[in-house]
Amino acid sequence: MIRIAIVENIAEQKQTPSAQKGVIEYCMQPQKTQADERTIYVSGVNCVPEFANESFLATQNLYGHEPDGVRFYHYVQSFSPSENVTPELAHRIALELASYFGNREVLVATHLDSDHLHSHFVIDSYDIDSGKKLHMNKFTLADLRNQSDALCMKYGLSVLPQYDPKVKSTNLRPREYRAAMKGESWKMRLCAEIDEVMRYARTEDEFKKLMRRRGYGVIWEPGRKYITYVVGENKRVRDIRLHETKYEKRCMERELLRETLKKRNSSAPSKENS
Repeated sequence: MIRIAIVENIAEQKQTPSAQKGVIEYCMQPQKTQADERTIYVSGVNCVPEFANESFLATQNLYGHEPDGVRFYHYVQSFSPSENVTPELAHRIALELASYFGNREVLVATHLDSDHLHSHFVIDSYDIDSGKKLHMNKFTLADLRNQSDALCMKYGLSVLPQYDPKVKSTNLRPREYRAAMKGESWKMRLCAEIDEVMRYARTEDEFKKLMRRRGYGVIWEPGRKYITYVVGENKRVRDIRLHETKYEKRCMERELLRETLKKRNSSAPSKENS
């Protein structure tokens, strides 16, 4: 579960006109963005949402887009279910965040159909006046997250610890992200199970036993760098593919050690009673 407001890059490998159209259509789905007959949380910056793909293509053709180049970028800003944020506020923040992309066409769509509000940004790579191309990387993602944090603080919402672009990212793949939004991602379910078990486990053995009761195999051995989870009959995943560093072996071991020390200290007799 996403705990606090965060911005993620959805790396779209396919950069064809049809792929661009598919992403835009996915983001604009009425069942995801429509609150009632009159209210739909879809907006266009420098474009009309209903014609966003055509507008993107016209700009790309105008500035001589190369067939193997990046046509568009896709980002998502998500809020924790515990945040006091309404669809109106989430969409307003998203529109303010879209200014980060300068004088470019941006589709902004806020999705209401999951347990946490999240806004999608589909950005045309080209400046509509100069044709200057946008080049996003892990360092510009850091800037975007800082801008998002500033907006969240402006509206009294939670923010992440400062993003370190030098730390390897484990962002969701596009297909996996969309599956997670539909509640269909087995990795996201696994993460939720790990979170729940870590509330009770105090040792590695307890953790593995509780996970087995929930139907998961756990390969956690001293000589292995990673924890491997066995899901069903044919799925295996290492801890480093679970999107957050807290699931990595070193972090899990540190957390269990902290709980062990906490329990030991709480059961030790105080000096007053000795």
